[in-house]
Amino acid sequence: YRRTDTHWSNQGALVAFNQIIRKLKTWFPAVEEIADSELMFSEIEHSGDLAYLMHLENKVKEVATVVSVKNPCSRVDQYRRVTGELYETLVYKGPATAPLETGCENRELTVLLIQDSFGSGLRPYLDERFKRVFYSEKFDFNELKEFIVALRPDVVIDERVARNLTLALRHDRELETRLLKKQFDQAGLVVFDLSSDDEQNTIVAQFDVAVSKQKDGYA
Repeated sequence: YRRTDTHWSNQGALVAFNQIIRKLKTWFPAVEEIADSELMFSEIEHSGDLAYLMHLENKVKEVATVVSVKNPCSRVDQYRRVTGELYETLVYKGPATAPLETGCENRELTVLLIQDSFGSGLRPYLDERFKRVFYSEKFDFNELKEFIVALRPDVVIDERVARNLTLALRHDRELETRLLKKQFDQAGLVVFDLSSDDEQNTIVAQFDVAVSKQKDGYA
């Protein structure tokens, strides 16, 4: 992190990106981390959001390291808002809120990043590793279901800083009903049955509690 900012620095975002890639390699072995040899480093004078919160942006500054890709395949000036059929799947129509699209032609995969402000630090690196990259700042996962069905991305990443986790963890009645139905169908012992499809669609999870004995009591 930078000293005057709550967000990842470019270096911090690179660490986060490479950790994401290591997880993705389980399913897509060809996807690569960003190597130091692909990068160049420079320094700028920076005043981040911590300084702005105190209205000291003109007085409190720091020297910050900027990490850039030497020969980027995609550039910020190539970003464009989605249009056409993908745009029509959006819950709320508004050109300024539509997801951004970019990418690198010599790659293979498509990724959708559902993000808050921290996700912007990942963009220079995602741009280099995916053929099609989509960034959604205004819509959450539930609002993007039709968009995802139409796009059929290889990867969906939902990035949230801790204070925004409630947005990613909202109840999804459709998903919960499907999971409960799957668990019911796989159960070896039936203790409760609703034969009506309408009734089954109203089942939702309320509590999931486990109690275990610890050395100093139960938890």
